Amino acid sequence: MSRQEAIAGIDLGTSAVRVVVGQRLDNGQVQLIGVGESPSQGVKKGAITDLEEVVTPLSEALEKAERMIGFQLSQAAVGINGAQVKVVQSQGVVAVSKPNGEVQQSDIDRAVEQSQAVATAPNYEIIHVLPKYYHLDNQTNIRDPRGMTGIKLEAHTQIILALSAQVKLISKCIYRTQLEVDGLIFAPLATAQAVLTKRQRDLGSAIVNIGAGTTSVAIYEEGELLHAAVIPLGSDHITADLAIGLRSSLEVAERVKIEQGHALSAGISKRDEIDISKFSTEEMPRLLVSRKMIAEIIEARLDEILRMVSVELHAAGRAGKLPAGVILTGGGSKMSGIVEQVREHLKLPVFLASNEHIISPIDKVKDPRYSTAVGLVYFATPEAPRVSTMPFKWAQRVLGPVVKKIRDWTS
Repeated sequence: MSRQEAIAGIDLGTSAVRVVVGQRLDNGQVQLIGVGESPSQGVKKGAITDLEEVVTPLSEALEKAERMIGFQLSQAAVGINGAQVKVVQSQGVVAVSKPNGEVQQSDIDRAVEQSQAVATAPNYEIIHVLPKYYHLDNQTNIRDPRGMTGIKLEAHTQIILALSAQVKLISKCIYRTQLEVDGLIFAPLATAQAVLTKRQRDLGSAIVNIGAGTTSVAIYEEGELLHAAVIPLGSDHITADLAIGLRSSLEVAERVKIEQGHALSAGISKRDEIDISKFSTEEMPRLLVSRKMIAEIIEARLDEILRMVSVELHAAGRAGKLPAGVILTGGGSKMSGIVEQVREHLKLPVFLASNEHIISPIDKVKDPRYSTAVGLVYFATPEAPRVSTMPFKWAQRVLGPVVKKIRDWTS
């Protein structure tokens, strides 16, 4: 395989930088052949806060992936996440160009492009334009108006924008490693590519990615993105709460969370205790702590996160109304009892993300912490079967000017 055929995805996360490399097989599927990971620095709540600090772990993760595949990468799709991204609803109206009123693809393109002009915001770059439906005169909610006749065509779109300053930081970071940015992709879209099946997207589902610094929500219905949001809370906040409650270091709190944590305190006896000194790499006196107290601390923060997830479901008008339910992924989804906790809060069917579709000899990429990086590879491969329902052509069209700006900024 040549370096031009390699498809790389880079997830600049709060806790880790992850790189996944894939190749397209003859049958159109994508095989994941390389992976690299390094503890993150300079990233908080999905946003780069220190450019110099991020370059080092990114370079380390890339080097690991490149050693695995045997050559240097030349370009990559990069995820963008956090409060610096916003999703807005827009619309564009044009007159049908043909005298007989028959709608052509060029009319659709003009209407969608007009919606971009309406949604343009100062200090933001458009990174995705996702057409939702069209109105043609008095005919509403049309999925594909081509061949229909009318006078006025109205495109309703979802526009995803990112702060220009953050786009510049991500771009400069990538270029410091001698890579080109092949695409800048909203992380929840990428995660959905890795996790949701076509049936789940069609029936109606929500993917909830519980990361270290943020929790992202993406709601799908009839194959299209209905609503997306990024919540500025994640599993690192649970760790911080435990460190305060246990009066321990963050390192000890993290180990306790992973090895002894439970998302539901009900059913755990107060007399069930653990010695947290065993989780420290340094000498410390024996300290017994109730497992119920640990679960209560975890449960309290998860309650807050899930209340915010519920707000997003209500904003989309889909609270309690998703037939395919909620699919959990991300590092936070690995906690014991979390499926039951989410089901109790959201009153919906809840499932852990499946990794059965992933084709790879590398077990690590099947870990839910890799779902965004894996999804970036899938998203950058429009021919792959799992991405056939995604409007990637619009992402490509819009990313053209963004990538050109990136090159100008970094030259």
